[in-house]
Amino acid sequence: MQQTLTPHVYWAQRHEDIYLRVELIDAQNLDISVHDNVLQFRAQGHGARGHNDYEFSLPFLNAVKTEVSHRSTQRQVNITVRKQLSGWWDRLTLQEKKPLFLAPDFDRWMDESDAEMELREKEKKKNRLNMESRLSEDSYITLKKAFLFTYNLVQFLGFSWIFVNMTIRLFILGQDSLYDTFYTISDVMFFCQILASVEVLNAMFGVVKAAVVPAFIQVIGRNFILFIILGSLQEMHNKPVVFFVFYLWSAIEIFRYPFYMLGCIDTEWKTITWLRYTVWIPLYPLGVLAEGEFTGTLSGYPCTPWGCWLKWLQWSSPSQCLTRADCSVSLYLRPWAPLPASPVSSISTYLSWSSGFSSISATCTNRGGRGSGPRRGSLTDIFFFKSLTSNNLCCHHLI
Repeated sequence: MQQTLTPHVYWAQRHEDIYLRVELIDAQNLDISVHDNVLQFRAQGHGARGHNDYEFSLPFLNAVKTEVSHRSTQRQVNITVRKQLSGWWDRLTLQEKKPLFLAPDFDRWMDESDAEMELREKEKKKNRLNMESRLSEDSYITLKKAFLFTYNLVQFLGFSWIFVNMTIRLFILGQDSLYDTFYTISDVMFFCQILASVEVLNAMFGVVKAAVVPAFIQVIGRNFILFIILGSLQEMHNKPVVFFVFYLWSAIEIFRYPFYMLGCIDTEWKTITWLRYTVWIPLYPLGVLAEGEFTGTLSGYPCTPWGCWLKWLQWSSPSQCLTRADCSVSLYLRPWAPLPASPVSSISTYLSWSSGFSSISATCTNRGGRGSGPRRGSLTDIFFFKSLTSNNLCCHHLI
């Protein structure tokens, strides 16, 4: 019967761990496990009896965890076993008599007082690192909140200036304020929309918990209208639709940015929260329709129902529309009252039916003191002509 060979084993302990060092050179086929508080070791390597199979078992004095970590080097195998309960053991094995192959590891040996000092030093170091980590994290959070608060404050002030300025001009100048909105407001709007690109970066780099795609779509959509369409088409600068778009944008943002500002300082005002999640419901669809008027300009000012409503100051010859409708229905609409400076004195309407189509038309006579003929900036009347064959829809505005 072949004798079991055991390697030299050296041990040391701390309050939470057991350290074993097995003297075995070029150890291979390692099999190390813990069952019922007994460590089982098997391996091949060069030990005290040359190159052979070596094994041993160690029944521990107290309970240990079954997880074992080990690291094999060219000269030895280092094993670490975790104690079930933190504490100091009087000896390693269950038997009072120490096995012959076991000896203290003086390179790592400590008595209980030294081990306690080492444990306290580790706790201090751990607490110091945790404190530094918390301070670093708190500094980052504080810096992030300060940055976000400043950004939202600047945007709020910018859009508030736009909203208040446009509102005051509308009350003072009336209809005339609709035509120079771009020239008076565009600089601040350009600044605010360029700065809005930061929102995409914030979402992209995790500064805020927001989806990147929705933020990108909103920012790129507005900037496309502002910089591409308005920036390249000067004939759009004096259109009333610019007023509507700018006014709707600013009306939405003057409630959104204060909501975010309060969030940066962990404060909530129920009124602001309600406005933040309510005002956009009617304003966003209106904004989309108004923006659609801009995008329509890229395809040659297409006539759409919304386009007819917004382009209420664009002059077009009635003959141009009549040539596009073979069999048409004409409808006369007056959605607003005439201005005092250009009153409409009489309206005559008639209804006629003939050869397969109907028409509802109206004529109006202008008897104001501002001259005759089409004039941009005065009251307009809208005619819709819908072709029953080609489904063309266009609009004409008469003084």
